[in-house]
Amino acid sequence: MEVGFCGPGLMGAPMIRHLLAAGHRVSVWNRSREKAEALVNDGAQVVGTPRELAERVETVFVCVLDGRAVGDVVFGEHGLFSGDASARRVQRIVDHSSIPPAATRDYAVRAAAVG
Repeated sequence: MEVGFCGPGLMGAPMIRHLLAAGHRVSVWNRSREKAEALVNDGAQVVGTPRELAERVETVFVCVLDGRAVGDVVFGEHGLFSGDASARRVQRIVDHSSIPPAATRDYAVRAAAVG
């Protein structure tokens, strides 16, 4: 399976390595590109924006700093739901970020409205 991952930090990087070790193809994005590039030797592919992940894969894992960062990754200018909807493949967003449950519910409602 090919998946995307936003946020290869302290929690995200080990998750990515486990996905790669299990034989999955993983495309990675991070605000600071060097954190994503640190996983290339493990087999990850680096993309320039979350939108690129949405155009490549059906499942994207998100593990970022806070609710604002989740909002930017999903709904921002270059986020998962930006750009041409017909080019978007993403169907599942799995958020591992430490954010309030109310924020997660709000993002789910917004995502459902986008389609």
